[in-house]
Amino acid sequence: MGIPIEVIESELVFLDEGRMPAWPGPIVRGTMLRPLRNRLCVLEQDMPDYCRGCQFNATCRYGRVLEPDRLMIDGHVRMGCRDGVRGLTFGTGRLDSPGGRVQPGNRLPVRFLFVGRAAIDLKMTVFETLRDVSQTATLGADHIRFGVDRNSIRRDSMNIIPDGFEVSPSQRDERVSLRLRLHSPLCLKSRSGQPRRETSRSSSRDFSHRRRYGSDAASIVTVPRLIRESLRIVRRVFDEIDPDVKWNDTAMFLDECLTLAERSEIDVSGLRATRQTRGSARKKARWELAGWIGEATLHDVPVIAIPWLIWAGVLGVGDSRNCGAGLWTITQLEMNQN
Repeated sequence: MGIPIEVIESELVFLDEGRMPAWPGPIVRGTMLRPLRNRLCVLEQDMPDYCRGCQFNATCRYGRVLEPDRLMIDGHVRMGCRDGVRGLTFGTGRLDSPGGRVQPGNRLPVRFLFVGRAAIDLKMTVFETLRDVSQTATLGADHIRFGVDRNSIRRDSMNIIPDGFEVSPSQRDERVSLRLRLHSPLCLKSRSGQPRRETSRSSSRDFSHRRRYGSDAASIVTVPRLIRESLRIVRRVFDEIDPDVKWNDTAMFLDECLTLAERSEIDVSGLRATRQTRGSARKKARWELAGWIGEATLHDVPVIAIPWLIWAGVLGVGDSRNCGAGLWTITQLEMNQN
């Protein structure tokens, strides 16, 4: 027994010339959200700007999948994460367009990730909405019209199961070298270094304080950090998407894995910084989204961390995961046994 996952990829075709950001993931998500809310929200009128605090959040098909409020669903908040992990995320590749301009006929790969049965049940609604949106909506500040290439649709189904994270005792001391290739920006926040008591937790709606990024990849993108982020998203998927799936708690595993990862090294010379402006129509705010793209080489990585890294690359990690950020694939380069 596990949690079903479906990845559906397609391509959008631009019908006009215009400017587009290098990574249009947030724009595609923003274009889809309001029409989906109109179709799925149980409130036919007087819909609030956000689903947080809505008494129907636990049963509403939109709220539970796209804007889950763990306090309304569970009656309590785990690990300080009231905004639940999204069961449906929208992602895009990066555009390689000269001067940041697209031409008619240029294509944009899009990726829809459905995690859990409630999200998968929305597949037909999502693609009906995409079809309708492509006929009426536009993308970006230049209002670029687009179409959907239905012949480009590709589907992949999988299950994330607890047994997939077990490693035999004979493998616990093994280490590998990995190539991590990013498919979308990896946006990790740096830590302020201030004592916790001086840095009060800001509201998830406070855009002036939430997003603080480091500019030095070597100090932010470390092997322990990647492992920690991987365990965090996988653990949240198990705990929030389907709590009935039984699996071992990761607290002890995390300590062991991070201790082993202290010897790991990472070559970030293949990463480069990326920055772009992101906005929220509902909040009427804009901010800078910063991260890294490219690839990194990880050396002496504990084998026990590999399943977590693989699934984190499918699910997405870090800031703007709901727009498809933090996606990667890993390839094993060599095996070393101690």
